[in-house]
Order: sequence, then C-alpha cells, then structure tokens
Amino acid sequence: GSTLKLVDFGSAQRVGVTATPAHTRRYCPPELAARIAERRSHEPIVMRPQFDSWAAGLLVYELLAGRPFFGESVEYWDIATSADTALQARLKELPEGTISDPQARLLKCMIRLQPDLRSTAHDLSEKKVFSSADDTFDRKKLEVAAFFCDPRRDLGLMREIELLLSVFVDNRRKQVIPAATLSSVANVFDRGFLPRVISFSGHQFCGHLLFEKEGPGSSSHGALPTADDLISLLCPQRAPELQIVFLNACKTEALSHEVHRALPHLSFVCWRTLALNAAAKVFSLGFYEALARGERVPVDTAFEAGRARLLRAGYKEGDPEDHLHHPDHPHPKTDFRRCPDGAWRKCWGCNPPVHGQPVLVIRGKSHPEYVAFTPTAV
Repeated sequence: GSTLKLVDFGSAQRVGVTATPAHTRRYCPPELAARIAERRSHEPIVMRPQFDSWAAGLLVYELLAGRPFFGESVEYWDIATSADTALQARLKELPEGTISDPQARLLKCMIRLQPDLRSTAHDLSEKKVFSSADDTFDRKKLEVAAFFCDPRRDLGLMREIELLLSVFVDNRRKQVIPAATLSSVANVFDRGFLPRVISFSGHQFCGHLLFEKEGPGSSSHGALPTADDLISLLCPQRAPELQIVFLNACKTEALSHEVHRALPHLSFVCWRTLALNAAAKVFSLGFYEALARGERVPVDTAFEAGRARLLRAGYKEGDPEDHLHHPDHPHPKTDFRRCPDGAWRKCWGCNPPVHGQPVLVIRGKSHPEYVAFTPTAV
C-alpha cells in the first residue's frame, strides 16, 4: 500500500557535473554511502551513470521480489561494504521461481559494489529480459575488445581507437573500454562477453602496459600489471574464446613471450622496439581491416596485412632508438624541431629513418626474427 517514486526530475543532476546529490538512503550507491559513513557527505562528488545503474538495480529487485533490497533503517556503512554478498543472500532467501536466471544475471550486472563493474544502459538493454531474442552464447561473442589508458589527453586515444575499429560495420563485434583498469578487463569476461581478440593500447612506459590506478601497488602515473597479472586475466577459464592478444605499446615483445610461455594457445601481436605513434596507427588499421573482412581471420593474415599497410604508407621497420640523440645532445635541448628551415627532418637523431618493428609471437617464436637495420644514403 506504500507509494514508490521512480524518478524525481527536480533533484536530477547532469552526468559529469560535481555536486552533492540528493538521495534516499536505501537506494544510495555504495561509493556515496561510504563518504557519508566517513562524515564526508558535504564533499561534492562527480555525477556518474553508475549511480543510476545501482539505484535501478535495487528498484528492479524490489519490483521482482515484492520487497525492498535494503530496509529503511539500513546503515550507510552496510551499504558501502556488503552489496555483493547481500545480493547473493537476498536471492537465496526468495522462494524458488520468484526471480528467473536471466533476471538474476541482470541484477548481478547492476548491484555491484565497484561502480566500474556495473553494466551500462546499452549493455543492459541487450539482456534477455529486455529482448525477445535469447541471451545466447553467440550474442555474447566479440571479435575485438579494445582496452586503453589515456595518460596524456592530447593523444586522443579514445577517438583514435574508435576510428580504427570503425572498420567493423557491426558494432556487436567490438567493445571499446576507455580509461581501463585491470578490473575493466575482468568485467568484460564477468559480464559474459567472449572476445576472440583483445587489444591493449598505451604510451609512456616502455615494456609495460599502462592502466589507470586501482589502489595499492600502482605507480604515481598508473598501474603496471605483471606478466602473472595478465596470465590470470587471459587464462582459458576466464577467456575461453580468446585467441589473439594485441599489445599495442612500445617494447612489449619480452612481455608477450613471458605470457605466451604460460598460455601457448594464444598468439601475440606486439612491438619489439619504440614505435612512432603514426606508424602504430597505420599498422593497427591494416590489422583491424583484415580482421573485419570475415569470421575468424587467421592472426598471421591480419599481422601481414598490418605490415603491408605500414610499408605502403612509407614507414620503415627498425628501432628508432638506434638513431635518437642522447638526451645531452644540443638538438633536444634547443627543440631542433622549431628550426624554420626544417633541418630536423634531415637529422636522423631528431627524425629517425625507421619507425618501429611489429612482431608476431606464435608457437613460441617471434616473426620476423631480429634483423639489424642497415642505413642507406638519404
């Protein structure tokens, strides 16, 4: 006999603004409940769609179960710490058949303690409960899941990767995850997606993948996962359909081999050397274009398509670091690039004649094998 208000537009806030949100205690998201429990409720917080995913999940549960998820007197600290375990307990308490398996899967995508693990409205709309189509194995398959961290906003990695993946006409074959944490990778699998190809892109830390910080163990710039971290993320138990891993970052050949030794069924596309950003984009475009041409295109076919496009664009394979000036050289100190006569273009120390070496790690070996660059007259 009580009244349930679903939406109060008078207290709505725009996504991305910093504000102190109005809320009803039992629908309060855990990240806000924690601030209130710590007596920091006066501090503004950035409004995120994940707040609504949480509250909507509680409302869906209430509509299906016929009772609130949390009572009126629930403590903020209980909301902040017990969400995941509370959902399991609530589902077990209900009479059999009250909530179907697809409905339970829906709730588990929304009522998550960590906000970044909550599904988006777009992902939720594809669930069985919102569609006449079955929530089938085939619908969850992806060709490419692309993860990236953008430590330097001027690189525009989000726009860059979305443009590269636009070669896939069917949006259901791709998933782009910006500002990715390691949890973001795990979340793709936890949500039931089954990518055949995973791409990691990053800059600044040679030999490592760079993710957003997630707490203890992160560097001042971000998180640098070890090979063991990647092995646990990419193992067959978690990623049964995964075949190809693209480490689109400088000097990731050694990391690829380390993971490949533990997971020899995977093939790795990576960079042996430093890679010019423009050259990496051209190679990636050729690689993705090949994958988009059909179903389950072999990795060596896609790799060679990337190399062919790289060379057609005028780039040369090799290690730019072999030619770069030492940091104490006068050119870097005086920003030789600003010389009006364009002399820096003729200086190999400022403008190396080679632009990076893509590598395919497959069946325990790297292709191509290492070959030293032999300079020619320019």
